[in-house]
Amino acid sequence: MSAEPAKPVKRKRAKRVFVVDRATWVNEARGGQSSLRNTLGNSCCLGFCLLQLGARAGDIEDRAMPADFLADLIYARKTKAARQRAFKMFEGLFVESDVEIDLDNLTGECLKDTGLSNEAARINDKAGLSDPDREAQLSELFERNGYRMRFVGKYPPADTKETRRGE
Repeated sequence: MSAEPAKPVKRKRAKRVFVVDRATWVNEARGGQSSLRNTLGNSCCLGFCLLQLGARAGDIEDRAMPADFLADLIYARKTKAARQRAFKMFEGLFVESDVEIDLDNLTGECLKDTGLSNEAARINDKAGLSDPDREAQLSELFERNGYRMRFVGKYPPADTKETRRGE
């Protein structure tokens, strides 16, 4: 009797985990109008994700959405290879395009935020949500899209929400 060859074991690919620090997480319910990262060093949920993917804090400061900063980030790269690497860091996950991208002549109109980006921003800034409900909805959204979102740390006291810097 010949033994059948063993079937290869399919390994489950680990989901990318994005970590949000509650102490520096900003949304419209906690600290006014949010941006990817504000001048106080606080970030919205997407800001945390972009930083963990390799964006620099200065690149996303005072930008509302991922597509708002990506064209400038790509344009600042000196070589085509560097522009391609910058685009690939965020393409598909948070930014997409309906047109073929010419990385030598990129404009902001070429890029748009993905459904994940738009829905995450909507949940992040939705009025009337409790912190646990906001976390649950964001976690569920990222899970549906093949990622995980984990929240760490503690929220700062409510009276410091406008000026907090992540004690």
